[in-house]
Amino acid sequence: MKNWKDIAKDLPLNGKVQTECPENCGSGEKLSVTHSMKSYWCNCYRCGFTDIEYKGKQSLAELKKLQALNDAAAKIELTLDLPNDFTEELPRHARAWLFRAGISPNLWKYHSIGYSEALDRVILPVYDTQGNLEWYQCRALQSGQKPKYLQPSRCRDKVMFRVLRDRENLQRAIVVEDILSAIRVGVHINTYSVLGTKITTPQAAELSKYGTVTTWLDPDRAGRTGAYKIRKTMALVTDVTNIVTSVDPKDLSDKQIKEQLCIHQK
Repeated sequence: MKNWKDIAKDLPLNGKVQTECPENCGSGEKLSVTHSMKSYWCNCYRCGFTDIEYKGKQSLAELKKLQALNDAAAKIELTLDLPNDFTEELPRHARAWLFRAGISPNLWKYHSIGYSEALDRVILPVYDTQGNLEWYQCRALQSGQKPKYLQPSRCRDKVMFRVLRDRENLQRAIVVEDILSAIRVGVHINTYSVLGTKITTPQAAELSKYGTVTTWLDPDRAGRTGAYKIRKTMALVTDVTNIVTSVDPKDLSDKQIKEQLCIHQK
């Protein structure tokens, strides 16, 4: 289950959402999570669990800069070209964001991950099997920076982020939600990110060449529902299995990832 603080930090200012209680006090989403001006806090309507994290003071200049970034993001229309100021020289806060997901400098350089100062976002390129750019995501780094992702306005039915450790080995592939999880799991086995929780017909067709397709989506409700629907679709053409962990794949250690892959080896 995703940490409530991470959920709160993804919310817009004054945003509120309900999720599952970390105290495991019963089924259903009864934990109210809120992002206020001064803090992130939560309260469970069922068991009374509560917690708070104060954000510290933001200067007027910081707040104005954040508002300017959000205003620009609301108006921008991205083409299929990387931002003009794209660079693979990442500032400290961009590197810190990648480190939190276990992405080492070798990995982010291998996958050509970059940064845009104008957008203040990490740029996650997606290439096809021939090495051509076919998609990219611009991931927000600041709390309160919205939307979380900026991406080109075009059809992406055929787009997947692929980490092909062994192109000739079609025994098994892992399907995850996000790019960082694909990078982490892809160190060990052929892995695909469908860039969300839904699978398209062209994506399913590419995955059908594998003897077994294993879903490993995030443990929240959307992830569980998405994994079920992906397996239902893929079961028509190949064997399917599923991995469920308490956190996203990218939040596990390499040892834990390998253990899950071995435990669920078909």
